[in-house]
Amino acid sequence: MKRLWFIVILCLIILTYGLRKTLIALWLGLRNPANASHVNRGLKIPMSDGIHLCADHYAPAITKPCPVILIRSPYGRNIQSGPFGALIEFCAYRFAERGYHVLVQDTRGRFASEGAFQPFLFEREDARSTFAWLAQQSWFDGQVGMWGPSYLGIVQWVVADDPVVKALVPGLTASNLYDIIFPAKSLDLSLIMRWMSLLRFQERHKSWIRQAFVILEVERDVRHTFNHLPVIQADAAMREGNVAYYRSWVDAILHDPSVAEKLHCANHDHVKAPVHLIGGWYDFFLGGLLKDYASLKAAGHTPYLTIGPWRHMSNLFL
Repeated sequence: MKRLWFIVILCLIILTYGLRKTLIALWLGLRNPANASHVNRGLKIPMSDGIHLCADHYAPAITKPCPVILIRSPYGRNIQSGPFGALIEFCAYRFAERGYHVLVQDTRGRFASEGAFQPFLFEREDARSTFAWLAQQSWFDGQVGMWGPSYLGIVQWVVADDPVVKALVPGLTASNLYDIIFPAKSLDLSLIMRWMSLLRFQERHKSWIRQAFVILEVERDVRHTFNHLPVIQADAAMREGNVAYYRSWVDAILHDPSVAEKLHCANHDHVKAPVHLIGGWYDFFLGGLLKDYASLKAAGHTPYLTIGPWRHMSNLFL
Protein backbone atom coordinates (compact mmCIF):
# COMPACT_ATOMS: atom_id res chain seq x y z
CA MET A 1 0.00 0.00 0.00
CA LYS A 2 2.82 2.42 0.87
CA ARG A 3 4.44 1.65 -2.44
CA LEU A 4 1.16 2.39 -4.28
CA TRP A 5 0.82 5.75 -2.52
CA PHE A 6 4.41 6.58 -3.40
CA ILE A 7 3.71 5.83 -7.09
CA VAL A 8 0.51 7.93 -7.03
CA ILE A 9 2.27 10.91 -5.42
CA LEU A 10 5.20 10.61 -7.85
CA CYS A 11 2.80 10.57 -10.82
CA LEU A 12 1.02 13.67 -9.48
CA ILE A 13 4.32 15.47 -9.12
CA ILE A 14 5.34 14.56 -12.67
CA LEU A 15 1.93 15.61 -14.02
CA THR A 16 2.02 18.92 -12.13
CA TYR A 17 5.50 19.67 -13.43
CA GLY A 18 4.45 18.87 -16.98
CA LEU A 19 1.42 21.15 -16.69
CA ARG A 20 3.19 23.88 -14.69
CA LYS A 21 3.01 26.52 -17.42
CA THR A 22 -0.72 25.96 -17.93
CA LEU A 23 -1.33 25.98 -14.17
CA ILE A 24 0.62 29.24 -13.79
CA ALA A 25 -1.44 30.77 -16.60
CA LEU A 26 -4.65 29.78 -14.80
CA TRP A 27 -3.35 31.17 -11.51
CA LEU A 28 -2.42 34.53 -13.04
CA GLY A 29 -5.37 34.77 -15.42
CA LEU A 30 -3.16 34.67 -18.53
CA ARG A 31 -3.74 33.03 -21.87
CA ASN A 32 -1.91 29.73 -22.29
CA PRO A 33 1.75 29.96 -23.31
CA ALA A 34 2.18 29.89 -27.06
CA ASN A 35 5.77 28.70 -27.33
CA ALA A 36 8.81 27.40 -25.53
CA SER A 37 11.58 29.76 -24.46
CA HIS A 38 15.21 29.73 -23.41
CA VAL A 39 17.55 32.17 -21.68
CA ASN A 40 21.02 33.47 -22.54
CA ARG A 41 22.58 34.74 -19.32
CA GLY A 42 25.32 37.25 -18.59
CA LEU A 43 25.26 39.31 -21.79
CA LYS A 44 27.58 42.34 -21.63
CA ILE A 45 25.98 45.39 -23.22
CA PRO A 46 28.24 48.40 -23.93
CA MET A 47 27.27 51.86 -22.70
CA SER A 48 28.24 55.19 -24.24
CA ASP A 49 31.09 55.73 -21.75
CA GLY A 50 32.67 52.31 -22.33
CA ILE A 51 31.39 50.34 -19.34
CA HIS A 52 29.23 47.24 -19.75
CA LEU A 53 25.91 46.40 -18.13
CA CYS A 54 24.96 42.78 -17.55
CA ALA A 55 21.69 41.36 -18.87
CA ASP A 56 19.82 38.10 -19.41
CA HIS A 57 17.95 37.51 -22.67
CA TYR A 58 14.79 35.37 -22.54
CA ALA A 59 14.03 34.29 -26.09
CA PRO A 60 10.83 32.70 -27.43
CA ALA A 61 11.15 29.83 -29.85
CA ILE A 62 10.17 32.03 -32.81
CA THR A 63 12.29 32.58 -35.91
CA LYS A 64 10.97 35.99 -36.95
CA PRO A 65 11.95 39.25 -35.16
CA CYS A 66 9.66 40.16 -32.24
CA PRO A 67 9.11 43.07 -29.85
CA VAL A 68 11.30 43.28 -26.75
CA ILE A 69 10.19 43.76 -23.15
CA LEU A 70 13.00 45.64 -21.43
CA ILE A 71 13.22 45.35 -17.63
CA ARG A 72 16.00 47.36 -15.95
CA SER A 73 16.47 46.78 -12.23
CA PRO A 74 18.84 47.66 -9.38
CA TYR A 75 17.40 44.80 -7.28
CA GLY A 76 18.85 41.85 -9.17
CA ARG A 77 17.92 40.28 -12.48
CA ASN A 78 17.49 36.56 -11.67
CA ILE A 79 17.11 33.95 -8.94
CA GLN A 80 20.82 34.09 -8.05
CA SER A 81 20.37 37.59 -6.61
CA GLY A 82 17.54 36.67 -4.23
CA PRO A 83 13.73 36.71 -4.04
CA PHE A 84 13.14 39.92 -6.02
CA GLY A 85 15.43 38.72 -8.80
CA ALA A 86 13.57 35.39 -8.77
CA LEU A 87 10.28 37.25 -9.24
CA ILE A 88 11.72 39.17 -12.20
CA GLU A 89 12.97 35.93 -13.74
CA PHE A 90 9.54 34.32 -13.24
CA CYS A 91 7.82 37.23 -15.02
CA ALA A 92 10.41 37.29 -17.81
CA TYR A 93 9.67 33.66 -18.64
CA ARG A 94 5.93 34.42 -18.72
CA PHE A 95 6.50 37.22 -21.27
CA ALA A 96 8.81 35.07 -23.40
CA GLU A 97 6.32 32.18 -23.46
CA ARG A 98 3.83 34.58 -25.06
CA GLY A 99 6.04 35.67 -27.95
CA TYR A 100 8.19 38.50 -26.59
CA HIS A 101 11.92 38.70 -26.32
CA VAL A 102 12.75 39.87 -22.80
CA LEU A 103 15.92 41.65 -21.74
CA VAL A 104 16.46 41.90 -17.97
CA GLN A 105 19.35 44.18 -17.09
CA ASP A 106 21.18 45.09 -13.88
CA THR A 107 21.39 48.89 -13.74
CA ARG A 108 24.77 50.62 -13.57
CA GLY A 109 26.87 49.63 -10.58
CA ARG A 110 24.47 46.95 -9.36
CA PHE A 111 25.23 43.23 -9.08
CA ALA A 112 27.09 42.14 -12.26
CA SER A 113 26.96 45.51 -14.08
CA GLU A 114 30.05 47.70 -14.20
CA GLY A 115 30.32 51.34 -13.12
CA ALA A 116 29.36 53.19 -9.95
CA PHE A 117 25.75 53.27 -8.79
CA GLN A 118 24.41 56.85 -8.72
CA PRO A 119 20.64 56.63 -8.22
CA PHE A 120 18.60 57.89 -11.20
CA LEU A 121 21.41 59.93 -12.76
CA PHE A 122 22.54 57.66 -15.64
CA GLU A 123 19.33 55.80 -16.40
CA ARG A 124 18.37 57.72 -19.55
CA GLU A 125 21.81 57.41 -21.14
CA ASP A 126 22.11 53.73 -20.25
CA ALA A 127 18.64 52.86 -21.52
CA ARG A 128 19.34 54.57 -24.83
CA SER A 129 22.66 52.73 -25.16
CA THR A 130 20.70 49.52 -24.58
CA PHE A 131 18.26 50.53 -27.33
CA ALA A 132 21.24 51.05 -29.66
CA TRP A 133 22.51 47.56 -28.83
CA LEU A 134 19.05 46.08 -29.44
CA ALA A 135 18.94 47.72 -32.87
CA GLN A 136 21.91 45.54 -33.88
CA GLN A 137 20.19 42.27 -32.90
CA SER A 138 18.56 40.22 -35.66
CA TRP A 139 15.75 39.07 -33.33
CA PHE A 140 14.58 42.63 -32.52
CA ASP A 141 11.74 44.09 -34.61
CA GLY A 142 12.26 47.72 -33.53
CA GLN A 143 9.58 47.87 -30.82
CA VAL A 144 10.28 48.08 -27.08
CA GLY A 145 7.82 47.71 -24.21
CA MET A 146 8.88 48.37 -20.63
CA TRP A 147 7.45 46.98 -17.40
CA GLY A 148 8.04 47.02 -13.68
CA PRO A 149 7.30 48.66 -10.31
CA SER A 150 9.09 51.30 -8.23
CA TYR A 151 12.63 51.95 -9.56
CA LEU A 152 11.75 49.68 -12.50
CA GLY A 153 9.04 52.22 -13.35
CA ILE A 154 11.33 55.22 -12.93
CA VAL A 155 13.67 53.86 -15.60
CA GLN A 156 10.67 53.72 -17.93
CA TRP A 157 9.76 57.37 -17.45
CA VAL A 158 13.26 58.62 -18.27
CA VAL A 159 13.00 57.26 -21.84
CA ALA A 160 9.24 57.56 -22.30
CA ASP A 161 9.80 60.03 -25.15
CA ASP A 162 12.07 57.72 -27.17
CA PRO A 163 10.48 56.69 -30.50
CA VAL A 164 11.45 53.04 -30.02
CA VAL A 165 9.31 52.78 -26.86
CA LYS A 166 5.84 51.54 -27.81
CA ALA A 167 4.32 50.66 -24.41
CA LEU A 168 4.94 51.53 -20.76
CA VAL A 169 3.66 49.89 -17.57
CA PRO A 170 5.10 51.90 -14.65
CA GLY A 171 3.76 50.59 -11.36
CA LEU A 172 3.96 52.04 -7.84
CA THR A 173 6.13 54.89 -9.06
CA ALA A 174 6.07 58.47 -10.32
CA SER A 175 7.91 60.55 -12.89
CA ASN A 176 8.61 63.46 -10.50
CA LEU A 177 11.10 62.02 -8.02
CA TYR A 178 12.08 65.35 -6.52
CA ASP A 179 8.72 65.63 -4.75
CA ILE A 180 9.06 62.06 -3.47
CA ILE A 181 12.60 62.47 -2.14
CA PHE A 182 12.08 66.06 -0.94
CA PRO A 183 8.42 66.30 0.15
CA ALA A 184 7.70 69.86 1.37
CA LYS A 185 11.28 70.70 0.20
CA SER A 186 12.82 68.56 2.97
CA LEU A 187 14.76 65.34 2.52
CA ASP A 188 12.71 62.26 3.43
CA LEU A 189 15.48 60.69 5.50
CA SER A 190 13.29 57.74 6.52
CA LEU A 191 12.69 56.75 2.90
CA ILE A 192 16.25 57.28 1.70
CA MET A 193 18.00 55.50 4.58
CA ARG A 194 15.77 52.44 4.40
CA TRP A 195 16.08 52.27 0.62
CA MET A 196 19.88 52.53 0.69
CA SER A 197 20.03 49.88 3.41
CA LEU A 198 17.84 47.57 1.34
CA LEU A 199 20.04 47.99 -1.73
CA ARG A 200 23.22 47.26 0.19
CA PHE A 201 21.70 44.32 2.05
CA GLN A 202 20.49 42.72 -1.20
CA GLU A 203 23.90 42.80 -2.80
CA ARG A 204 25.89 41.70 0.25
CA HIS A 205 23.55 39.00 1.54
CA LYS A 206 22.10 36.88 -1.27
CA SER A 207 21.02 34.03 1.01
CA TRP A 208 17.25 33.53 0.80
CA ILE A 209 17.18 32.80 4.53
CA ARG A 210 18.82 36.16 5.32
CA GLN A 211 16.59 37.99 2.84
CA ALA A 212 13.48 36.53 4.45
CA PHE A 213 14.26 38.82 7.38
CA VAL A 214 15.18 41.85 5.27
CA ILE A 215 12.71 44.21 6.99
CA LEU A 216 14.17 43.45 10.41
CA GLU A 217 17.70 43.76 9.05
CA VAL A 218 16.97 47.14 7.48
CA GLU A 219 15.37 48.50 10.66
CA ARG A 220 18.38 47.43 12.71
CA ASP A 221 20.67 49.04 10.17
CA VAL A 222 19.01 52.48 10.11
CA ARG A 223 17.71 52.91 13.66
CA HIS A 224 20.50 55.31 14.70
CA THR A 225 20.60 57.34 11.50
CA PHE A 226 17.57 59.49 12.33
CA ASN A 227 19.25 61.03 15.38
CA HIS A 228 22.53 61.70 13.62
CA LEU A 229 23.60 65.23 12.72
CA PRO A 230 24.37 66.70 10.33
CA VAL A 231 21.81 64.96 8.11
CA ILE A 232 24.23 64.94 5.18
CA GLN A 233 26.38 62.51 7.23
CA ALA A 234 23.52 60.35 8.55
CA ASP A 235 24.80 57.35 6.60
CA ALA A 236 27.75 57.17 9.02
CA ALA A 237 25.35 55.87 11.69
CA MET A 238 24.39 52.80 9.63
CA ARG A 239 25.69 49.52 11.01
CA GLU A 240 27.84 48.82 7.97
CA GLY A 241 29.14 52.38 7.70
CA ASN A 242 29.00 55.01 4.99
CA VAL A 243 27.11 54.56 1.73
CA ALA A 244 29.47 55.52 -1.08
CA TYR A 245 27.09 57.67 -3.10
CA TYR A 246 24.81 59.21 -0.46
CA ARG A 247 26.60 62.47 0.41
CA SER A 248 27.73 63.39 -3.10
CA TRP A 249 24.34 62.46 -4.48
CA VAL A 250 22.29 64.57 -2.05
CA ASP A 251 24.75 67.46 -2.33
CA ALA A 252 24.52 67.37 -6.13
CA ILE A 253 20.71 67.36 -6.05
CA LEU A 254 20.63 70.34 -3.69
CA HIS A 255 23.25 72.46 -5.45
CA ASP A 256 23.38 71.43 -9.11
CA PRO A 257 20.22 72.41 -11.05
CA SER A 258 21.06 69.98 -13.87
CA VAL A 259 21.11 67.07 -11.42
CA ALA A 260 17.90 68.15 -9.72
CA GLU A 261 16.28 68.43 -13.15
CA LYS A 262 17.03 64.75 -13.78
CA LEU A 263 14.64 63.90 -10.94
CA HIS A 264 11.82 65.25 -13.13
CA CYS A 265 11.98 62.18 -15.33
CA ALA A 266 9.40 62.85 -18.04
CA ASN A 267 7.78 65.54 -20.12
CA HIS A 268 4.32 64.12 -20.65
CA ASP A 269 3.77 66.22 -23.77
CA HIS A 270 6.52 64.19 -25.47
CA VAL A 271 5.30 60.73 -24.45
CA LYS A 272 4.00 58.87 -27.50
CA ALA A 273 3.55 55.33 -26.17
CA PRO A 274 0.41 54.00 -24.47
CA VAL A 275 0.81 54.02 -20.68
CA HIS A 276 -0.81 51.77 -18.08
CA LEU A 277 -0.29 53.29 -14.62
CA ILE A 278 -0.64 50.95 -11.64
CA GLY A 279 -0.82 52.33 -8.11
CA GLY A 280 -1.76 51.42 -4.56
CA TRP A 281 -4.07 53.38 -2.30
CA TYR A 282 -1.53 53.07 0.52
CA ASP A 283 1.62 53.58 -1.53
CA PHE A 284 3.76 56.67 -0.90
CA PHE A 285 4.03 57.15 -4.69
CA LEU A 286 0.26 57.46 -5.14
CA GLY A 287 0.12 61.28 -5.24
CA GLY A 288 2.85 61.44 -7.86
CA LEU A 289 1.26 58.67 -9.90
CA LEU A 290 -2.08 60.50 -9.96
CA LYS A 291 -0.29 63.67 -11.07
CA ASP A 292 1.24 61.67 -13.93
CA TYR A 293 -2.21 60.45 -14.91
CA ALA A 294 -3.67 63.99 -14.86
CA SER A 295 -0.69 65.36 -16.79
CA LEU A 296 -0.97 62.68 -19.46
CA LYS A 297 -4.70 63.40 -19.81
CA ALA A 298 -4.00 67.15 -20.09
CA ALA A 299 -1.47 66.41 -22.83
CA GLY A 300 -4.17 64.65 -24.86
CA HIS A 301 -3.23 61.05 -24.04
CA THR A 302 -5.55 58.28 -22.88
CA PRO A 303 -3.60 56.46 -20.15
CA TYR A 304 -5.09 53.45 -18.41
CA LEU A 305 -5.16 53.60 -14.62
CA THR A 306 -5.40 50.78 -12.08
CA ILE A 307 -5.31 51.42 -8.32
CA GLY A 308 -5.63 48.60 -5.83
CA PRO A 309 -5.60 48.12 -2.03
CA TRP A 310 -1.82 47.84 -1.94
CA ARG A 311 1.13 49.29 -0.07
CA HIS A 312 4.45 49.73 -1.80
CA MET A 313 5.41 46.36 -3.27
CA SER A 314 2.74 44.46 -1.30
CA ASN A 315 1.30 43.18 -4.59
CA LEU A 316 4.30 42.05 -6.62
CA PHE A 317 2.38 40.65 -9.64
CA LEU A 318 1.41 44.03 -11.11
